[in-house]
Parts: sequence; C-alpha cells; structure tokens
Amino acid sequence: MTTCQQFQQELVALLAENLSPEQKPQIERHTQTCSACAVELDELRNAWQSLDIWQEQPLPNALATSIVEQAHAAVQTPVVATAVRKRWNERFLPIAPFGMGLVTAIATAAILSLRVNLDLIHPLGLTVAGALWTGLYGLVFYLFSIGRRQEETSWKFLGQASLVAVGIFLLLTFLSPVPSSVRFCSNYALTQPFVERLSIGGTYGLFGFFYAMVPMAIASYFSAKRCGNSPILRGSLAGGVFVLLLAPSIFLQCAPFALGVLIGWFGGALAGSVVGGAIGYWVRYKLA
Repeated sequence: MTTCQQFQQELVALLAENLSPEQKPQIERHTQTCSACAVELDELRNAWQSLDIWQEQPLPNALATSIVEQAHAAVQTPVVATAVRKRWNERFLPIAPFGMGLVTAIATAAILSLRVNLDLIHPLGLTVAGALWTGLYGLVFYLFSIGRRQEETSWKFLGQASLVAVGIFLLLTFLSPVPSSVRFCSNYALTQPFVERLSIGGTYGLFGFFYAMVPMAIASYFSAKRCGNSPILRGSLAGGVFVLLLAPSIFLQCAPFALGVLIGWFGGALAGSVVGGAIGYWVRYKLA
C-alpha cells in the first residue's frame, strides 16, 4: 500500500511531467482526496512558478574582475612557492650542511672548553681543529641530508648515528673528561697497580675505547630504525665516521701530553667506535 510519504516524493516529478502514464492519474486522484498531499502540491507548484519567473541578474564588472583575480592568485601562489623553494634548494642546499657543520663545531668546542683547558693550545692548533671539525660535521650533515632526500637509510643511519654518538660523548666528557678519569685511576689504590702495568698510553687507550664504544653502541641501536643486511659492516662504517668526529677533540685534549698518549687514545677510540657501532647495529638487527 502506497503511503502519503511515498506520494509526496513523486510530486516534484508530477510538476516536471516526468511521471509515467500509469503513475500520473494515480497521484492526481490521491491529491484530490488527501488534504495534506494537496497542500504540499500547492506549495511545490507556487515555488515552481516562482522559479519560472526568476530573472538572472548580471554580475557587476568589479565583482567579476575581483573573482577572476583571486582565482588567478590562488592558482599562481603554489607555483611561485614551488619555484622559490626550488631556487633556494639549488643555491643554498649544497652549502647548508657545512653551515650547520660550522655551528656544530663551535658548539662542540664551547662544550669542550667547559671541562678542558684550551688555553694551552696554540691558536694555529685551535684553527686547524676548528676547520677540521667544520669539514667533518659538514660531511656528516651532507650524508644525513642525502639519506633524507633519497630515502636511503644507509646514509641516513651513518649521519644520524655518528651525530647522536658525539652528543653522548660530549655528555660523558662534561661529566668526567678522559684525562680526569685517568688521573683518578692513577691515584686510586685499587686501580693504581693496573694503570702502572698498562702504562699511561695504554690507560688512555683503554678509556678512549670505552668512551667511544658506549656512545656509539647506544647511538647505533636507537638510530637504526630499519636494519638491513650486513649489520656489523654498517655499524663499523658508522663507527668509523664517529671516530673521525672525535679526532679533533682527542687532539685538543692530548696537546699537553706526549705523542704516545695521543696514539693510544686515538687507537682505543677507533677500536671502541667500530666495536660499539657493530654491537649496536647487530643487536637492533637481531631484535627487529
């Protein structure tokens, strides 16, 4: 049985002459006997007649011009922004990593100077260390930017892991620099015999090993979000990049000591960096 609601849905089609020959008489008979549907039909007919006598009004020229200009501006803005961004990338993106490297080198030297007396270093030595740091940091930031743009996780990992490891190393140095730790162990009764057997160069090598291994292992583990094949090789490469960043710091802290201390410390840091990177990446690979 057809309800009034179903009939009312067909009233517009009745006015538009879109009903079939069978439906039209049926709806017309219903509107003659149903007052509610008859009222609905009259209202729709009045609205339909109002639309028939509606006259389109011309759009003012000023308004039309304004709409067109705003539409052109909305289309052109993304194009201009893209062109500006492309020009910026072409001119400044290649040198941006080295600018960041300079800032990072200055910050590293500032943190190091809080616990290490740099007044003993010749100005030329400070200049060489600063230039070396700037270049190395710039190279690492460049590797990191390549990894982000090309979605190459290997390059991104090398850059990110080495930078994070430097931050952890600076924290350890701020808390207890290697020379201070060596002096403490040399004077402490329990560790003094062990230090004497190792020699001063060997002791610096041992501390250099642990001061490099711990930061690199932590940084490698938390930086390698997706571990691919050859985790030990990739971790070792990251450790190699990290020890290059440590080289100026080791040089500055070893300036008052003999050459054997420098060789021992750097050798220990090199071994610790490679071992720490391999361990951190391998553990993350196994847990992935």
